[in-house]
Amino acid sequence: MLGQLLLWGGCAQQDSRAITAGPSIDIRTSYPFLFLGGLDPAERFQKINDHFSYGCEKNLNLINYVQKTHVKGDQIEVVPLLQRALRDILQEGRLPTPYFIENAEEKVMRKIKLPVLVNYIYFKSSAVPRKIISDFNDIGDFCSTIDSLSQVIQFNIDFEKSKNPPHLLGIWALLHKSVFRYFVASLDPHSLIMESPEHWYVDNGLKDELQRSKRENILELSPSQDNPYYPEMRPEEAKVLWKTEWIQESSVLRVEFRIFDEFTTDKFQDEYKKYRGEKNISALVIDLRRNPGGSATEIAKLADLFLKEGELLFMREKRDSDWQMGRHKNGQPFYARSGNELPGIENIPVVILVSRYSSSSSETFAAAMQDHEGAIVIGERTCGKGTGQRIPLLRQLPLGIDSGAKLELTTLYTYSPKGAPIQIYGITPDIEVEDQDYVSRLIGQDMHDYHHHREAFRWPHALPPPDPLQTGFEPHPNKRMRQWKEKLKDYFESRNHLFTLSSLAEAF
Repeated sequence: MLGQLLLWGGCAQQDSRAITAGPSIDIRTSYPFLFLGGLDPAERFQKINDHFSYGCEKNLNLINYVQKTHVKGDQIEVVPLLQRALRDILQEGRLPTPYFIENAEEKVMRKIKLPVLVNYIYFKSSAVPRKIISDFNDIGDFCSTIDSLSQVIQFNIDFEKSKNPPHLLGIWALLHKSVFRYFVASLDPHSLIMESPEHWYVDNGLKDELQRSKRENILELSPSQDNPYYPEMRPEEAKVLWKTEWIQESSVLRVEFRIFDEFTTDKFQDEYKKYRGEKNISALVIDLRRNPGGSATEIAKLADLFLKEGELLFMREKRDSDWQMGRHKNGQPFYARSGNELPGIENIPVVILVSRYSSSSSETFAAAMQDHEGAIVIGERTCGKGTGQRIPLLRQLPLGIDSGAKLELTTLYTYSPKGAPIQIYGITPDIEVEDQDYVSRLIGQDMHDYHHHREAFRWPHALPPPDPLQTGFEPHPNKRMRQWKEKLKDYFESRNHLFTLSSLAEAF
């Protein structure tokens, strides 16, 4: 299966740059438009825009690929969704896929020089006959429908809003891309497509310069500094994705990480070793309240530091119209390995803090630790984002499409080791509490948003949960963890289930 695999959030407020940031980026592959020296301006314009070579046959091949690999598969009603995409485009009077021109004036945004400028085709929607769409009732008529609409749009371009629009072939290609864009985004909240320069804008914190609508499934990516649920955060802390501290100078160690990336496990081991050298750890708290997910395989590596046995990660993925279980690159399941545990971890209670903003990989990690009794999960029911996405470049697919656009497509469901689907249901904590660290500060619209911040509430086209999975789960009772859990249950019951970090430290 092509493309990076991410289990990424839909409920957490997180900086969108975290999706692709890090040393693993291949700059030339991700942003080829940055390396076009030696070409004349006309050639660079064509190259930046993939030579406007994206046409009907490639679009149909891409739609067929989506049907074979998206979790909905044959349930996708292609023609009605394409009709809806066309209607939405006409209603807006704009092609949502942008075209790009060189930054000849060397425009700077937030002290960053823009390599290319983003432009959109606007047209007079009222001049486009709706009959063109109403006559489209069969996939065999798709190409002729796009041909007709492209010509009508070209004759009705709004030149006051559309800067240096391309010729008819460019409009034809952009219309094909735009229809596919709305088609794939309509499948579920986490499937979307972005052109390479769009990703550059997002990765450099300039997503607000893109005129993307909620139809494109991008508005979920809100900067963490705008998060009203943690008002104590200062702007300079907004991009800090890791924090380790003793809670109020106690011996309770809290580790918060806000994304699972390829370095999470190694850094966690280093932090654990460092703080364990300072004093004895009476309890370890892993704070995932703001964690939207990340690498699928990293959570299995991290759980392996706590557990001696048992399968850790259950994913069921769609591949070429068939369902397969997610596996390591070597084809093996994700099992815990005895002898790989953190030193001394069996002698201290481990707590995982979750909230409704904990989503995707953070939910899968919490489920593995909870089912295998490697930790006590405290908080509230999590987001319920139990899907994962592959993110290939279009040119990586065997479809003959020479484009650097990234297709983020939902191809799998995730489950707990006991086989419970995470999608919609989320993870129910061992101890449910009301988190006074932020809930008590919510008022008005903030409180309304808080109550709607789960997968099923936030997105009207959220995927329903799949059927439970038969995993052959074998329990491995942890007597000590059960004793600690009962102690904490009694403690928070005596406090009417009101939670703060200081109260957690006091409990130990």
